[in-house]
Amino acid sequence: HPFSISATPEKKVVRAGLQMSSQPLIAVPYARIISRITIHLALVSLLLSTILGYLFHFERITFSICGAPNVIPSISTLIGIPVPGTVWRIGITVAAHGQIFDAFIMYRACAASSVAARTWYSILNKMVCFCQIAQQLSLLTLSYFSYLQNQLVHVGATISYAAFAILNMILSCCLFKLGHPKPWDDSEQASWRARLWSMIVILSLLPVGTYFYFRHYQYCEPYIYSIFAVCEYVMVIMTITFRISCYYDLSSCCVTVTYQKQKHL
Repeated sequence: HPFSISATPEKKVVRAGLQMSSQPLIAVPYARIISRITIHLALVSLLLSTILGYLFHFERITFSICGAPNVIPSISTLIGIPVPGTVWRIGITVAAHGQIFDAFIMYRACAASSVAARTWYSILNKMVCFCQIAQQLSLLTLSYFSYLQNQLVHVGATISYAAFAILNMILSCCLFKLGHPKPWDDSEQASWRARLWSMIVILSLLPVGTYFYFRHYQYCEPYIYSIFAVCEYVMVIMTITFRISCYYDLSSCCVTVTYQKQKHL
């Protein structure tokens, strides 16, 4: 095909009596544009769907099954309401596909590392790529199957999303440490901080949120579900923040669309 996408410079190849030259048409800074869009789109989707829920469906988003007072909706509640749910699904669908693309880009970048030949590093790289893709597929599943539509699928996808997100964070931190020997430059330090602090916050809040979730359903106390919802929002935001590390890791990456010309020798 005359068009291709690559990250290699212009080159000429002689094949079967043809001279093929590759000329770049478009070069897009990946981290500066594509990665930044996917990160901000997820945040905007969360913010906009919450605002729309409060403006047009206040009673529905603050409703609790046991009747306890509640002021902050869970994300699962927002997904089940038409307008906020649609906004969430549109934004998350685009962002999730972008982050799946991130996973492949990061996999190739790590595979080109000087330590890529090490067995454990290669295994970790594959596991991180798999976990990130599985995490995004779980997010898409729970977004398109709300709690009210299919409780079993939604709960299963939510648990799967949390499990793969945590596993991805832990393995990604291990992969970074193995592939980036110290001393680190400013970009590497920023990437590590984004990974480390996001993981610490999520691992700290997960048992707290789980406790308040089950306490709400057991005792039906006022505003307990709101505390759980706050923990859920912070964990989701920290999951998105974790992806900022990709921005630093791929700061020099450029997606190039090239056109190949053929000339008979």
